[in-house]
Amino acid sequence: MTHRLGSPTGTPTASASSAGPRATALAALRAPVLRPTRPALGALEAYERAVLRDARLDARILTDVVGTAVPTDLLRTPVQRARALAALVPRGAVVGGEAALWVHTGGRAPSSLALIIPSRQGRGPGTVVYRGSVPPCDVVTLGGLRCLGLARAVVDLARTAVPARAVEVVLTARSLGLNSTELHLALTRCRGAACRGRPRARRIIEALVPSAQP
Repeated sequence: MTHRLGSPTGTPTASASSAGPRATALAALRAPVLRPTRPALGALEAYERAVLRDARLDARILTDVVGTAVPTDLLRTPVQRARALAALVPRGAVVGGEAALWVHTGGRAPSSLALIIPSRQGRGPGTVVYRGSVPPCDVVTLGGLRCLGLARAVVDLARTAVPARAVEVVLTARSLGLNSTELHLALTRCRGAACRGRPRARRIIEALVPSAQP
């Protein structure tokens, strides 16, 4: 018994029609049902991820962003990466740390979020909240997400990350064209609790990043 591909219920052949109403009903139940599909334009739901059972395939087409599987081809630009985080960030918060650097530069996706926020609201799994504020000149908005600008994200990690990572981050800034003046200015705006680690960050910048040419 055959059915026309694409028929929502199947079209019985002549032999099916002559077999009686019961055979026709069974044929309709067994026929393929074609449902409309749509491209993945954002994070996948759990039931959608379950369809992709091949771990090797998952590793090639999906990226884990703070616990959410996002199609890798939707993370190619800073705006796309910002949009992948926007739904996880409460109103008024600024994304900092590794997540902010990732928005600007790509590379390995963050496993957690560091949020700078006036209150403790928004704290949750995979989120570290720092109470405070950031000068407006150190904040950029991309894809609806407020995050630290590149220079400020770099100096914050140069202050606080483990030494090897601090050096790596400053080298990344240099490769992207940031000069020592831009980084030193961002460092001077790290005040209050954000003063921690400034001397080390200054030494790394002075050792690795050339001064701006007059």
